[in-house]
Amino acid sequence: CTRILEKFMQKYANKSWEKPEIKGLWSHLQEVYVPGFLEVILELLARKRTSFVAPSTLYLCFKYLFYSLRMPSASKIIYEHLDTILFDISLPSTELTRRDEEIWKNDPQEFIRREEDYTYIGSSSK
Repeated sequence: CTRILEKFMQKYANKSWEKPEIKGLWSHLQEVYVPGFLEVILELLARKRTSFVAPSTLYLCFKYLFYSLRMPSASKIIYEHLDTILFDISLPSTELTRRDEEIWKNDPQEFIRREEDYTYIGSSSK
């Protein structure tokens, strides 16, 4: 579901990409759908504080937030939750675990590959 939402925002969040045949879609999305979708994304991110959320899901949630910043209604909601997003979710997600340290010591190339591969879901720490 997060992949669909992220792709949707990637395609339609930028008003300058709006084609003449779908004039008004950007405004309609911003007013009707984006706030509700954003609420779901923020709830998923909030779950990270208390339970496991797959790294690929977190990645897609952050991409959704990135694309949402192009819409004033969404950016206002994001700014209201910015401290939580940054300090409770983003920064703790970057913390190294013992497993990360072991991989770094034993196979630095594999560690770097995993850090760059956002589809990798083998680590529960990120």
